[in-house]
Amino acid sequence: MIQKYYADKVSKVIPLKGKKILEVGCGNGVTLKYIAQTYIPEKIIGIDPGLESWYNIRENKESNWEIRNGDAEKMDFDDNSFDVVYSIATFEHIEDVSKALLEIKRVLKPYGKFYTAFSPI
Repeated sequence: MIQKYYADKVSKVIPLKGKKILEVGCGNGVTLKYIAQTYIPEKIIGIDPGLESWYNIRENKESNWEIRNGDAEKMDFDDNSFDVVYSIATFEHIEDVSKALLEIKRVLKPYGKFYTAFSPI
């Protein structure tokens, strides 16, 4: 499973246990659910602007994970909300990458970590 591969790569670079995490471009949510079960973050939230295109995925919520419709260029989160933001194979789908990166910086706590893979940035 490719999602497990990338989740494990993120966890090798950034400790995830007990952290508040955001996945930008969560798609069907498989990676964030794996992280929620395996690495036990405080909370992991995934956003994607087209959940319905992922096999009728809808907004969903469990004890330590949540999937929401959301736009990387205009996130509906307070400043300094997350310890970790990660994104896998997403930036090639974002129209204004600079705007998305500024949003990621805004929602990250001071000294928060950002990880991306398979993205042309």
